[in-house]
Amino acid sequence: MRDNFSCNICSKNTIRLTPIYKNSELNRLGWENDSTMKLLGLEEVETQLRICPKCLHSIIFPRFDSKQLYGERGAKVRKDIYESYFPGTIYGEKSNSLNFKQVFSKMSNETLRSYHMMSFIAKRARATFKEVKEIRILDWGGGDGYVSEMYSNLLKAITGLPVVSFVYDYTDWKSDSSRVGIENLKHMDTFHLVIFSHVLEHTHDPVATIKTALPFLKDDGLIVCEVPDERLQIVRAVLKRKVGLHYHVAHFSRLSLHKTLEKVGLSKIYTSYQYSSSYRGSRISCIAGIAQKGMGAINIQSNSLKLYEAFSLILFLAKKILSKIFKDRS
Repeated sequence: MRDNFSCNICSKNTIRLTPIYKNSELNRLGWENDSTMKLLGLEEVETQLRICPKCLHSIIFPRFDSKQLYGERGAKVRKDIYESYFPGTIYGEKSNSLNFKQVFSKMSNETLRSYHMMSFIAKRARATFKEVKEIRILDWGGGDGYVSEMYSNLLKAITGLPVVSFVYDYTDWKSDSSRVGIENLKHMDTFHLVIFSHVLEHTHDPVATIKTALPFLKDDGLIVCEVPDERLQIVRAVLKRKVGLHYHVAHFSRLSLHKTLEKVGLSKIYTSYQYSSSYRGSRISCIAGIAQKGMGAINIQSNSLKLYEAFSLILFLAKKILSKIFKDRS
């Protein structure tokens, strides 16, 4: 296997973090790995985790067309393999009971996530649109659109303006009036805000993904990104000395998210670790990014990020270790 795999963000050769692992369906490396291999039609494959020394973006190799993992077939294969790993459970089953403590705890997590994201955007967004008749939002790869719905409800309540929200997705396995394809978008008015919420980690080429959406964003419009902070997964893979295939095909750093937005040609770029974030109410750490389309000096924040990344990783790991110690003692 060649040892000169390049990073799609900054085109530099990557460095191998884990040994080349002979991954097969017999190894049972996890339901995510097994379902990915089945969807790709693989019985055996050599996998490895590599990192770009310039932007600290970590990539699981080999690369593949991640669109093959989704749609009706993807959902069925995931369900079958998940249930083989966890007998007696049903993949994606929703409880019909209402536990107020649990539900409101998750709602508070989502509210906190919303607060941190809105504060992050408010401090840095500078665009002003005049004579706006409606606010337009595009949720790129947004699944059921729950993130854009949250933005829409808040914007409507605060501004009093009507808010129109659409979801673009790569597959047509869900269909409703808010879901649009590329051809639909070509004939629609452009958008004030394009959201990439937990989308970019599913693609090997995040630069190309954002560039595809860029024509549908108004001049001075805003790109808002969230990706999971998976630095702990990188450490685990290095310690285990093996890595499997996954729906998350790459792990971002704050620097690599910044470089992605920079390479797209956006301006006024800011990124931040959001340690008190959540995903559908489950607490996680994520990396947030915003950028603006149009003329203006590109923010050079990335120049000072490399040293910050090293210091941040030490603090991040220390926090995780202490959290586990106190949890075990309680």
